[in-house]
Amino acid sequence: MPADPPGRERRGRAARLRHHPAHADAGKRGLLKDTIDSSPMSHLYRRAVVHLPFIDGLRALAVLAVVLYHVDPSWLPGGFMGVDIFFVISGFVVTLSMRHLPHAGLGAFLAEFYARRARRILPALIACIVTTAVLSALFIPKAWLSEANSLTAAGALFGVGNMVLAHFSGDYFSPQSEFNPYTHTWSLGIEEQFYLLVPLLLWPWARSGRTGRVAAIVGAACLLSLVLAALNQADRPSSTFYMLPFRFWELGAGVLLALHLDPATTRPASTRLQTASCFAAAAALAAALALGDSGRFPWPWALVPVAATTLLIAMLMRQSPTSALRHLLSHPLPVFVGRISYSVYLWHWPVIVLMRWTVGLDTPSQQALALGMSLLLGYLSFRFVETPLRRGRADSTRRRTLLTGIGASSLACVALLALTLQHDRISLSVTARSQDWSPSTPVPVDMPHCQVSMSTQSLGEIDLRSLTPEHCRSASTEPLKHRLWVIGDSHAAAYQGLLHALVAQQGLQVEILQKPGCPFLNLRRPLEEESDRCRSFIRAAAARVAEQAHPGDQVFLPSLRLARLGDQWGPKAPPATEPPRPEREQRIIDEAVDVLSLMIRSGAMPLLEMPKPIFPAPAFRCSDWFNQNNPACRGGLSIERAEIEAMRAPVLARMQALQQRLPGLRLWDPLPTLCPDSVCRALQDGRPLFFDGDHVSGYGNSLLMQSLATEFILGTSQRSVSNHF
Repeated sequence: MPADPPGRERRGRAARLRHHPAHADAGKRGLLKDTIDSSPMSHLYRRAVVHLPFIDGLRALAVLAVVLYHVDPSWLPGGFMGVDIFFVISGFVVTLSMRHLPHAGLGAFLAEFYARRARRILPALIACIVTTAVLSALFIPKAWLSEANSLTAAGALFGVGNMVLAHFSGDYFSPQSEFNPYTHTWSLGIEEQFYLLVPLLLWPWARSGRTGRVAAIVGAACLLSLVLAALNQADRPSSTFYMLPFRFWELGAGVLLALHLDPATTRPASTRLQTASCFAAAAALAAALALGDSGRFPWPWALVPVAATTLLIAMLMRQSPTSALRHLLSHPLPVFVGRISYSVYLWHWPVIVLMRWTVGLDTPSQQALALGMSLLLGYLSFRFVETPLRRGRADSTRRRTLLTGIGASSLACVALLALTLQHDRISLSVTARSQDWSPSTPVPVDMPHCQVSMSTQSLGEIDLRSLTPEHCRSASTEPLKHRLWVIGDSHAAAYQGLLHALVAQQGLQVEILQKPGCPFLNLRRPLEEESDRCRSFIRAAAARVAEQAHPGDQVFLPSLRLARLGDQWGPKAPPATEPPRPEREQRIIDEAVDVLSLMIRSGAMPLLEMPKPIFPAPAFRCSDWFNQNNPACRGGLSIERAEIEAMRAPVLARMQALQQRLPGLRLWDPLPTLCPDSVCRALQDGRPLFFDGDHVSGYGNSLLMQSLATEFILGTSQRSVSNHF
């Protein structure tokens, strides 16, 4: 028999599929459709594919779980696992789509696949990132909490946002991630990197239809990925969470499922065992979402949602379209939410983060607003950006599509750079006055020809910053011949503006040895109660000074030595007061004496910073008209001086005990300058003394400049007198 003409063959296939039981899911809307977007090659491979509405229903479940979790984790503690559901679905659906790509050469196969992915992903992504970048420039201040934001956005435009986050933001559940409006693009980065790899793996199968060898390769890759995740979870949790090699197995599960199940040929054959398996998988998935544990993720807890989703799809494929669960997931409402799920996912996180930075996200009305805006913006993006541009022009070529995508991403990246460079000009926040707010802004000095160079390096446990004068000798001040060592937690770096000016004025070199989160001798607890990383830092910093300091060098020791009264989420309850235990008190003092003695024996002169005021609310988040009512600010930006003095008393008593045992130890008190009245305030006459709840601001640096400079000069004079006698 002669072959049917192409048109007749297509009509015959469509007629056969109309009688396929899976077609019942399509209803009257004709969900039997081509999966290939319009392109010049479409006539080579237009093949009807059964659309599976229950897949959209699963997408709806996944995106709603993620959104609910992000609005309030207590609503659905495992909602973040919705991303793992997406991974399985993506592997499954993308593999099915490749079943119908052209059987021409590898080049045409790859070009068509990448062009379709670009049309699918880039338009909505670029629109979301550029819009978010504009709003971020207006409302999000420059701070340690937002320092990785712009870089994450740029990375997301080119599919590497997950790599940026793994390197700069650390833990997915850390404050830096929670306040980054682009953190959610990590999952898109994993999928886009997966899309670069998977067509190369699947082309032999798409060309020949033979599953065995390809399935074996994909299965081996999944097993290797799972083993890597298990081996690296404890030592490299951020990389394990964010990077494709440790997540490939999740998408690979969907690939393996699609390799063995073709919706066009799979016949419903419901048995009691299959029905029971279907409901067991659904129950396991529901339990994971309701009870999820973020402590060890993705290994081993991602196994549950991945296995449950894979089994659920496999069983639903074999269920009758009228079966309860498949019918529920195929209802028009979840199908609609599933169709807009990509755009909803894109927009929900910027909405949430921008609300955290401005009005807050604590009250029921604010949370309802976040949900409503996420769904509305998701629908608008789907309707007016994603859908029209995904379809593309009928005469567009694959090359044109890819070049347009690269060009649009590049232009968006340029826009991000411009917004970053012009941030202080366009920001609506008072923190744009960086001279007042930024602790790293140099305090102005009258040294027009002076330059201060700064170098940074990581020395294992120590983050080192070196400030060196160049042409900074003044007419009235001879350059000091000694170095100033500054050792502490992030409070050491918070004096950088002041130290920069001292380098210029006095001509001395400054070495800042810091480790954020690790106070150097906080004098509130013994060293054994510090973390391993902090103990290592304290010992390494003390040893470096002991080895490299020369007689006459000074060592300034600023650190947080009071318990914080608040964090980025709001005020914290003060720690319970413990009754003094003589043996514990003695251990704290003895350990401090041992550390300080190392420095003193080298001839260095330590200067301990006495505790500064602290506040329940962070000033940089609570000083603008659009954030003053944020729940994070309810603790206020003032505190009674008597309360601060009471908190300081135990630490000051230990400092005085240290002075009795180490006569060369000096103390410096910033409190009289920062809190001259009976009430301590984070802002003075509209200018900030503090950047957040405890770090001094740029303006605070300028006020403390004279006091600290005098202390250093006195210390040098004392050393000179001592050496003379």
